[in-house]
Amino acid sequence: MKGIELTFFGIIGLIFLQIPAIGWFANPLYWLCCITFTMQRYRFSVIAGIAAILIGFGGTFSAFWFNLPADSGGVSEFTLNQLLLGFWLWLAAPGLIALASFIGLLKEPARLTTRSD
Repeated sequence: MKGIELTFFGIIGLIFLQIPAIGWFANPLYWLCCITFTMQRYRFSVIAGIAAILIGFGGTFSAFWFNLPADSGGVSEFTLNQLLLGFWLWLAAPGLIALASFIGLLKEPARLTTRSD
């Protein structure tokens, strides 16, 4: 499946309470990470980025054990066989922003001391 298809079917999976669809919640957390990063709220950005990675990995990884319905009648099912490059890039995006936020968080006290001088 392509990424846009997985995004759509992830929302559908949440409606039908499919366990691997929990990984879809990494998407709004990723956008929260992006927004808080641009607002220079680095602590929240780091937390949202790490949460996006953990939820995205955990939810998607659970698809190795939980079968997903492949048709509307529930006759056929499919499982995850391997994690391809797109998955790792999907997780790398909030990871890079969380890393940049962490670096910004480390530099933040230095900025506060230079402002007061």
